[in-house]
Amino acid sequence: MIYFKVLLFIIIFIITNVLTINVKPYLKKILYHDWKPRKIYTEKALRLAFETVSAYNVKHHAHQDYRKVLKMDSKYNGTKYYQLFVLTTGYCKVQLQCYTTLHSFIILTRNKANPLKVMVEKYEKDKKS
Repeated sequence: MIYFKVLLFIIIFIITNVLTINVKPYLKKILYHDWKPRKIYTEKALRLAFETVSAYNVKHHAHQDYRKVLKMDSKYNGTKYYQLFVLTTGYCKVQLQCYTTLHSFIILTRNKANPLKVMVEKYEKDKKS
């Protein structure tokens, strides 16, 4: 009787391990909607960066110029979301040029009249005192 229980335990253990190994990638694909890093040297990254800088200039009445995309992430859960960190330059009173990092959150919708919703803010690291 003990051998039968041990054999049954081993069979159940093997079956559960085989099932979980085969099912995990599919569950991760379906249930895991998190930010995924994207390539920063693509045409889409460049276009979204220019949209970010122009939205920031309109909102703050500034004259920032695009320099470089520092980081780009995307997420999809029915609607496409992008998160960008863009390095820009502008003219300051103290120096000739100031570098500013902009953080933008972009929602890509299927609306043809206004396909992009851009939310932009200056990126400042948390200062610990």
